[in-house]
Amino acid sequence: MRKKEILIMKNVFAFVLALTMLLTVSSIGYGQSAVRLKYGHANAIDNDVHIYALKWSEEVAKRSNGRIKIEVYPANQLGNIREMMEGVELGTLDIGHGDTSMLSTVLPEMGLLALPFIYKGYDHAEKVIDGSVGQELNEKLAAKRNMRPLGWMWNGFRNFCTKVPITKVADCKNIKMRSPEAKIYMDTFTLLGMKPTPIPWGEVYTAMQTKVVDAMETPPETIYKQGFYKLGKYVCNSRHIFSVVGPMISEKKWQSLAKEDQKILSDSLKKVYDEQRVNAIKIEEEYHKKMAADGAVITKFENPQELIDLFTPYWTKYSESCKAENLLKKIVETK
Repeated sequence: MRKKEILIMKNVFAFVLALTMLLTVSSIGYGQSAVRLKYGHANAIDNDVHIYALKWSEEVAKRSNGRIKIEVYPANQLGNIREMMEGVELGTLDIGHGDTSMLSTVLPEMGLLALPFIYKGYDHAEKVIDGSVGQELNEKLAAKRNMRPLGWMWNGFRNFCTKVPITKVADCKNIKMRSPEAKIYMDTFTLLGMKPTPIPWGEVYTAMQTKVVDAMETPPETIYKQGFYKLGKYVCNSRHIFSVVGPMISEKKWQSLAKEDQKILSDSLKKVYDEQRVNAIKIEEEYHKKMAADGAVITKFENPQELIDLFTPYWTKYSESCKAENLLKKIVETK
């Protein structure tokens, strides 16, 4: 009798195991393998970049029934921006967060999307970045540098955070401005009469606190959330560079994925970023109000034409340097 009971138990166990395996295969799709992708970015966990990275991860998991998992690593856990870009290019990192201005260091043409004072507003920027100009540059980046942008989110128009008020170009003279490690920023600040000082993002607060630099610049959300306006109470809504960021996947990794999986990743990101872009526009003014309520002084350039006159020759020179005059023409003529 004992042997019979053991035999029955073995048969029940085998049945349960087979059923479990069948359900697992059904849940991820017959013949489809699980996909795990590591995604690193430089932003803090309370920043929109991280919030929407998690939303993307959740949407991908939902659409793939958990088969595709994106593991998000914020706050430079996988290296700084430059190191993550190199990781994606070399194929040692699946996905890194790209920035059009920083990408100009590896593909100069990408800098066209981050030219200073080039955009008339959010609508203009969206038509350029999502249109033929942006698509052409995305494909070129994938072909030449093994980095394929999957979509772009609005990090926002960048503002100056300084210890003196700025309302005109002359006010910028000799300000020691922290600069990202990209030529396009260095050129912008130099042309304004500032003294650009390249400092990695993780060291910016301390550099301003210890007076290594007089000022920094970034979108208003970050100025507020990281308390930079308490070190320099003058926040100029300069809108000097439109910050556009988003996940870039290694092109080799992308090509190794099934077409269905590529579609899940792309469609999920579009859904999430459509929401993010609307929110980014809304919160820009909100953060200015929050900083003003806490003692910051919000200013702006009083004569925008002064800036256009100053930077138009630079746009031309930059586009000529990377043989992309036709793309600049498209950007300027986009309505």
